[in-house]
Amino acid sequence: MSRFAKYFNVPLEQFLDSIWKAVNEKMPAGAKVSLGGKTYTKPQLLDQIHTMRKPYAAVNDAHDTLRRLIGDRDGTEEAALTFIKSYASAITSAFGATQDVADSYGLLDRQAPRQLSIEEKLAAKSKRLATRAARKTMGKRQKEDVKATGDFTVTVTPPGASQPTASAPTAQPVITAAPAPVVSAAPALIAAPVASTPVPTPSSSGDVATVPSGTNGVSNGSVAPMLMNGAGH
Repeated sequence: MSRFAKYFNVPLEQFLDSIWKAVNEKMPAGAKVSLGGKTYTKPQLLDQIHTMRKPYAAVNDAHDTLRRLIGDRDGTEEAALTFIKSYASAITSAFGATQDVADSYGLLDRQAPRQLSIEEKLAAKSKRLATRAARKTMGKRQKEDVKATGDFTVTVTPPGASQPTASAPTAQPVITAAPAPVVSAAPALIAAPVASTPVPTPSSSGDVATVPSGTNGVSNGSVAPMLMNGAGH
């Protein structure tokens, strides 16, 4: 922490920018102030503050330039790597792949990989095993014990063979209960009136009795002689 930060809550550069703006906008043109035993007019005070601001402005400009240059460098890095590979191939093809040729033309040996310590190797192995367990990765022998079970029969139809078509489901007959027969009572038989046959009674005055017409097959108007008791003797 700088000494300035102990007294102000803003960076020194920001404070200098703030007071330069305040003097430029608020201080009257003919005003004068005394600072450190020296009197400053408005232009002199602005110049003094501006002089203190220059180092900060130069650093900011340098940072901007550096960021721009780094961007330019990164943009050409891929092309430079491609060129270097082509250069190494061309030198070894033209002059040989010996160490003397490499040293003469600035071809550096590739950096050998760093040898891991025993602790690093054990830690790497433990990490690999933990990763395999988390991912459920199995080796060749472990996979032999894992087999699917069930019926996996597959029917293959030869080309050109008719494919079985699904028939429509047969409609099942619907059985409904027949209505119960309605039994009505038969009309009662009414006997036809039977004409009563009058019984002939003996007449005291004669021997012949008269039978009414239309009875017992006797025509109307016919008179049947009937033998009475003692007649015809």
